[in-house]
Amino acid sequence: MNTKKARLSRLSSIFVRLISSALLSVSLTSGLLLLWNAPVPTEEILIICLGCCLLFSFLLTNRKTLLIGFPVLLSAIIVLILMTGIQPMISLLSEPGLPTIFALSIPVSLLVSLLSRRRILFAPLIILTGGLFLILVVLKLQLTLLQAFFAGIALVAFAAISALDRWNTATSEQADGWLSLIIFPSALILALLALLLVVNPARLPKSSYLAEKYEYLVDYLSDMMGAPEQRTGFSLTQTGMQPDSDYLGGSVHPNETAYLSISSSDPSILLRGAVYSSYNGHTWINQDPVNRYRLNDTGTLRNVFDSDLPETADLSLESVQISVTHLTDGSASLFVPFRIQSVKPAEYMTLLLYFNDRGEVFSTEDITAGKGYTIEANLPPSDLRILSAWMDEHAGVEDPGYQKALLYYRTLPSSIPPSVYELAQRLTANCTNDAAKVLSIVKYLSSEMAYSTDVQDVPHDRDFVDWFLETKSGYCTYFASATAVLSRAAGVPARYVEGYRLPDHTPKSMPVILTGKESHAWSEVYLQGIGWIPVDALSETTASMTDDPLPTPTPTPTPPPTVPSPPAPTPTSPLVTPSPTHPPVNPPPASLHQLRMLILIIAAVLVFFSALFFLPALLKKWNRKRHCSTPAGQVIYYWKKALRLFRYLKLYPAPGETPLQFAARVDQTVSLKRCSATYIATVLNRCSYTPTAPSPEELSALEQYVQRLERYIQTEKGRGFWFLHEHFRLS
Repeated sequence: MNTKKARLSRLSSIFVRLISSALLSVSLTSGLLLLWNAPVPTEEILIICLGCCLLFSFLLTNRKTLLIGFPVLLSAIIVLILMTGIQPMISLLSEPGLPTIFALSIPVSLLVSLLSRRRILFAPLIILTGGLFLILVVLKLQLTLLQAFFAGIALVAFAAISALDRWNTATSEQADGWLSLIIFPSALILALLALLLVVNPARLPKSSYLAEKYEYLVDYLSDMMGAPEQRTGFSLTQTGMQPDSDYLGGSVHPNETAYLSISSSDPSILLRGAVYSSYNGHTWINQDPVNRYRLNDTGTLRNVFDSDLPETADLSLESVQISVTHLTDGSASLFVPFRIQSVKPAEYMTLLLYFNDRGEVFSTEDITAGKGYTIEANLPPSDLRILSAWMDEHAGVEDPGYQKALLYYRTLPSSIPPSVYELAQRLTANCTNDAAKVLSIVKYLSSEMAYSTDVQDVPHDRDFVDWFLETKSGYCTYFASATAVLSRAAGVPARYVEGYRLPDHTPKSMPVILTGKESHAWSEVYLQGIGWIPVDALSETTASMTDDPLPTPTPTPTPPPTVPSPPAPTPTSPLVTPSPTHPPVNPPPASLHQLRMLILIIAAVLVFFSALFFLPALLKKWNRKRHCSTPAGQVIYYWKKALRLFRYLKLYPAPGETPLQFAARVDQTVSLKRCSATYIATVLNRCSYTPTAPSPEELSALEQYVQRLERYIQTEKGRGFWFLHEHFRLS
């Protein structure tokens, strides 16, 4: 029974070292690949490093496999170089791909395997890992916590094994002791968790309940470690309501694909999917970076979605409940009204939800068909006449969010012609507040512009909104852009929104299918003291507001101080060139690539030689100083060191054998002049069981015995054997 337990203990130790070496090799290899800007899938690196560590663990098992395996491996490399030449081998490091992974993982796995043999050289492993990560940080490369997670698993397992080695006093057949049985399941669990992070959830059956929960956990862990799945944002180009992602306008033919199933207590609700803050004359984009927050961050949620506005109770809010189900695989965007109170997935652990500073709600990955969620929201009135009356009563109310909105949502490009500013000034000259200004603008657009999806393309040298105001014909993107631009020109913070609008005359709380024809664009304006309010110039509510007469325009308007003065017309000046929402990542220039390679080579050489030569010597010196603080401690130190050296000669203490008995057996095999193992054991017994301290002569004799034993092993086994075993603990 003890023999079986010892074998199981030994196998568990081998497994822990193998998995830990593979995970640390994956971490270091993926870090090195960042220097080449090589986006290689983690599972490929994991498989290759695991194979390399298996090979090196076999080669390092004993001296025979080492002497046979390494020459064969070296010969294969030399033959490959002779057959292909040195230039193709160098090109492996300059062109990222599968050969590059092999070229990097083989030496990394070898170094990690050597440093993790027997008594682990823990400090070199930490310096090697930390040094590489420090280089990546200095070069400002995209270092994620996933590599650190793999390295953390390996280093923790190595630390546990190293601690067991220090505490262990068993025989060679129980080299790591029974405590390694505890590390075996622990390392297995950690290794499985690491493997779960690199499995593609798309390969799992979507119909399985457990598969969905597994996918949720993978998203959660990956997102915590800075490696979220790539996700797609919503855009009207997906539904056919915008032909070109870089240019608004042109005839559209929205598709009839069923995207959403909606049940809402308010059929006039607008469900926002994407919010844009910058207008460049051709389309709307997002340039400023935004922060993202977990949806359970209720404090930030209330702040971003203006849930606490208005602070007074004299403006009634409507409580709305909405149920949304996605009918097709689509984007990661959730479709919600603005003043949300909560968003809950229809099934537990199916969607990991976030929101950002613009009020967009999204999942960590693209939402698949069948997934849904419920929304609760408190909506203020959408009638601008009511809001205008409220603002007249609460003029000058304090609102910190209003100052932020003025800063980020009033800028306009230089392509806007003076006529747009003049129109905005003329429409809003007699208005007493921002709500009245927006109401006047919306009335003008609703009454003067015609709705049509069959329009001619906007010339690329013309501003989109100016073209719409001139041609007086367009659809939702035209009306929404004109509302936002004219509001900004009048000094009102505004932004552009895309999403869905429920069909007219939809019954309350009855499911309705939304297709591409229901995709829509509108604008949002920020009203001081109230917050962001949706404004749709094409809604029935707006049509009912057009019954009131427009404000009488003044022939010579005096622009208010908050409105920017229009730029001087420059006919020859080209329009602002539109930039894509997600600009492609350009590869690093050649000079930076060469600098990375140079830094990598220098760092690798320094770390390698310090790990091989300097660090072991420093560790030995520190270890001796730590254990030799007292004379009795020096005796124990020399005895433990002698036991380790005896292992090189295949001499181990038998179960139940006393130090004197074992020393007598050693002296029969190892004969050293004027020194004996029995002498060390005698001094050890006296110091262990009596208060008598060893004399300086005895300590000197013990030190001389250990030194002569080291020279004896070098003579008998060879200096190469001594170097490998002392530095890498091969036995």
